[in-house]
Amino acid sequence: MNSAARELTVKALEGRMLTRMPGRPTMRAVNKTRNQITAEYAKAKTSHEAFPMGSRFGIAAAIMKTARYIRVHDNQCVTGDELDPNWIFVYPDRPATYDASITGQMLDATRRKKEEERKDAIMQFDTFEGYELAFKEKLEMAYDAAYFSTLRDDILGFTHLTVLDMLEHLENQCLKLTNRERQSKLKECELPWEPGEDVNTYFTKLDKLEEELDDEYGIEWPTSLKMMVALGAMYDSNTFDEREMMAWEEEPPADQTWVHMVSYFTSLWEMKQRYNSSTPRRHGFAESAANVNDAAPGAKANEDIVVNLQHVAIAATADKEHLQQMSNAADDLLSVIKEQQTQMKEAQAQSKEQLAQIKKLIEQNGQLTAALTNAKRGQSSRTRQPKATIPKAGDGNDGLRTMPEGMCIICGKRHFQNQCFELEKNASKRPAGWVSCIK
Repeated sequence: MNSAARELTVKALEGRMLTRMPGRPTMRAVNKTRNQITAEYAKAKTSHEAFPMGSRFGIAAAIMKTARYIRVHDNQCVTGDELDPNWIFVYPDRPATYDASITGQMLDATRRKKEEERKDAIMQFDTFEGYELAFKEKLEMAYDAAYFSTLRDDILGFTHLTVLDMLEHLENQCLKLTNRERQSKLKECELPWEPGEDVNTYFTKLDKLEEELDDEYGIEWPTSLKMMVALGAMYDSNTFDEREMMAWEEEPPADQTWVHMVSYFTSLWEMKQRYNSSTPRRHGFAESAANVNDAAPGAKANEDIVVNLQHVAIAATADKEHLQQMSNAADDLLSVIKEQQTQMKEAQAQSKEQLAQIKKLIEQNGQLTAALTNAKRGQSSRTRQPKATIPKAGDGNDGLRTMPEGMCIICGKRHFQNQCFELEKNASKRPAGWVSCIK
């Protein structure tokens, strides 16, 4: 049977996606998926009787683990409306379309009221079924198909199952932790109490850690061990003195419960916070107030004065040391800045010197270029000088002829003219067999 409410719900949830979890499911992955679905289910407010405090938690009871839902419900409900410790969620049936209790003898107002209540109950159930239908598909896409193969029916698919059934099936596919892994996780439970942290916040962290160990790793953390961790943190914090810690240790075993311990240390911490605003805070296991009251009144006053002066001296010494440290740090920083400035000045001087050298090289390069140009021009002009002439018999130019530069004008050979053998003054230098070339 198609329902408008169911179809509208499925359409409205089309954009809501679950984180993809590839590979074999782990407890952490399955719980992350469960939390994502729970957050969406909590938005669907309802007055259906199957969902306790549905106006606040919506239809989340259909997804959350039973123990956790009972705890959350009881923390928010009115005193006296707590759920039975044995309460479990029962998947509701769809109400019948027709209410057999409506008879013709009823008044019209009563009949209309019952009919409207019946319609509202059907609509709320169809909305819940829309959530179930949508998130069964999203859950199937979030994990590998191999881990749902044994759960899927060839004909019915997942219609015969609920989202909670599919989540529990995934949990059964998770690998169990080894004892070594369990021991490693339990060591992580030793949370320290950070200085300045609200003590109630610290206790809440331990509660959440207990839930995480149970939900994500299947490890049961006994309350006795959780109390030992918390008490160890109280001792190590040096916030409570010896008298206060011994008072807790002397409590009857029946009163040494987690709730009683949280109440005891929270009250002490809040009281110390109120007094810390006007008086110096004492750390560690100092002398208790009861021991001080046993002394004489004058001794008590003197002791208080001495203690106050000690605190003032300690504070003054701490301030002086702090100022000295700040001064030393400032001096170190100033010396570093001065050194950096000196280095910058040296770098600037080196840059100026390099620029001057580059400028000088450019000028020298220009001069060399000009000299080479002039040399080329001079060589070109020398090649165009007129040739020398030498006399030659039978020449039409009165016995003269042109000679290349550097040639003797008498014999035409390459030597100085005053060394020419044709001259009579060089006759004694003529080699044997010399013959004149002038005719």
